[in-house]
Amino acid sequence: GRRRRDGRRRSAAAAVLQAAGAEVLVLDMEAFTGAPPPRVGLVVDALVGSGITGPLRGAALALLNAMRLRAVPIVSVDVPSGLDPGTGMIGDTVSADVTVAIGAVHPGLLLPGLAPFIGDLYLASLDGARAPLVRVVGAPDAPTWRE
Repeated sequence: GRRRRDGRRRSAAAAVLQAAGAEVLVLDMEAFTGAPPPRVGLVVDALVGSGITGPLRGAALALLNAMRLRAVPIVSVDVPSGLDPGTGMIGDTVSADVTVAIGAVHPGLLLPGLAPFIGDLYLASLDGARAPLVRVVGAPDAPTWRE
């Protein structure tokens, strides 16, 4: 199902980072005890997928709060956890320094006033395009499409 697929994606992303020489720690939402995670230099926010509806609860909310306690850069994958990708509604969410939208930019990421939660917005192409990563200039408060 969806959880298994998301878990495989996280594992694949961790493997790519490790192959590039990065030290990687993956925190599993199901096994998270609420204890503060160790010191890290960067957080990759791939906590929940873009199909989530409603506010974060339980272990997801506990992990999100742990992410927010760290004074390190946060890179969100597809959409910052806790932000509704369609409407831009904000519940408990991270404030990403960078958001990398996968395949397409969700409409909620382009709404005015969301820059503090989205940070710099990039679009990652999955179709083998010549430019696999494109910055969405001025996003989300004044979107123009290419840098």
